[in-house]
Amino acid sequence: MSYRFFVQSGLGLLLCCLFSILPVYAQTISPVTSSPLEKLVFSVWEEQHRLPVSVTEAILIAEGAGDSATLNRYTTRLEGIYTALNAHIETTDKPYDKAKTIFSWLHSHVLTTYRDNASLRLALDSGMYNCAGAMALFYGAAERYNLPVSLYATPAHVFATLDLPGRPVRIEMTRPDDGFDFGDNIPDIVAHLVRYNYVTAEEVEKRGAASIYESFFVRSNRIGPPEFLAVTYNNLGVDHWYKRQYTATMEAFEKAILLHPQSRKYRDAYQEALYLVLGQYETGENYGDIERLTNRSALLLKNDTLFVYYLLGTARNVISHYSSNDRDFSRSRAFLDTLSHVVLRDSTVNAMLKEQQYIIDYNLTVYDYNRGDYEGAYKTAERLLLIDTSEATTDLHAKSAA
Repeated sequence: MSYRFFVQSGLGLLLCCLFSILPVYAQTISPVTSSPLEKLVFSVWEEQHRLPVSVTEAILIAEGAGDSATLNRYTTRLEGIYTALNAHIETTDKPYDKAKTIFSWLHSHVLTTYRDNASLRLALDSGMYNCAGAMALFYGAAERYNLPVSLYATPAHVFATLDLPGRPVRIEMTRPDDGFDFGDNIPDIVAHLVRYNYVTAEEVEKRGAASIYESFFVRSNRIGPPEFLAVTYNNLGVDHWYKRQYTATMEAFEKAILLHPQSRKYRDAYQEALYLVLGQYETGENYGDIERLTNRSALLLKNDTLFVYYLLGTARNVISHYSSNDRDFSRSRAFLDTLSHVVLRDSTVNAMLKEQQYIIDYNLTVYDYNRGDYEGAYKTAERLLLIDTSEATTDLHAKSAA
C-alpha cells in the first residue's frame, strides 16, 4: 500500500468505531518537530494556514531532509528533472500533451521500481517509488507548467486528475504503461489493486470488484497540498507503528491531524497508538507522563466527545494517585483545571469533572482529619456535600447504550 494504513484491534477498534460517528476538528498545538525547517513549516501553518514552501519541499522536509544542505541537495535534483523536461515540452503544447509528457518522462528517466514503503527521497535517490512519492514528482512538475491538476486520496491510495473542460483525465502513477488517462475497466483496475497489495484477493471475492472500485476511485476525497503533506506523515506513522515505535507513531499522526483535521483515519490511528503508550505508562506508574499526554491529547481532539470520556477516565486514575498516594492536592487541582478548560463540555463531561473534584476533596478531607486539622477537614467536607456526582455514571451509561 503506497498510501498506507493499519488495522486497529481490541479496545482501540471498539473505541475508534464509536468515535467515527462524531465530527471532530483538531485544535492548535505545537507538534514535536525533528528539525528547524519542519518547525518552520508548522509555525507558518499554525499562524497563516499555508505552507511556507512547495508541497514537494515540505514532503522532503517531513521525510528527513530537515537541514538546508540536505534539502538543497534534493531540490537541486528536482530542478535537474524540471530542466530535462523542458527539452521535451513546447510552450505551445496543449495541457493534455504536457501532462502526458511529464508522466512518460518520469517513468522513463526517474521512476524505475515500485516499492510499497518507498518515499519521495527514495524515488530521487534510487528510482524506487510508491503512489505518494511518484505523485509528488508529477504534481511538482505539473505546477511548474501551470497545469490544472487535482489530487485525490482514498483510504490507501493517491491519484490525480488533469481537469480539462468537459472531462477529467485520471492519472495513476503506479501504472507506468497505461496510467495516464486511466480508464474505467473495473476488472483490470481491481487486478491492478490486488497486484500492488492495495487489497487482497479475498477482499475482492468478499466485497465484489464493483465495490472495491467504488471505494478507491468513486468515494475518493479531493485534497490540497496540506492534505497531501499529511499523507506523508501518515506513511511515516505507519512505518513507526510496524517498528513498534508508538510515541513516534503518535507524533507523526499528530502532524497529519494538524494538516488534515477532518480525516477520521488519522485520528483513529493516533488514538490507537495513544492507548498503547498510556498502557505502558500505567504499567510503569509514570503518572507525570500520563498527565502530560492526556493534556496534550485533550487539546488536540477536545471536540471528540467519546474520546474525551476515555481521557477523563484515564485522568481519574492520575488524580486519585496524586491526591490519595502523593497527597499532592495542588497538582491534582491543576491537572483537573487544565482539562476543564480544554475539553468540550456536555452533561456527562461535567458530571465526570465533578466526580474527580469529589475525589480530590474527599482525600483532602481525610488527610486534614488524620493530621488533626479538623477545621480544614470540616470546610472541605462542606464542599463535598455540594458536589452531586449521581448523574455521572447514569448519564454515561445512557449515552453508551444509545
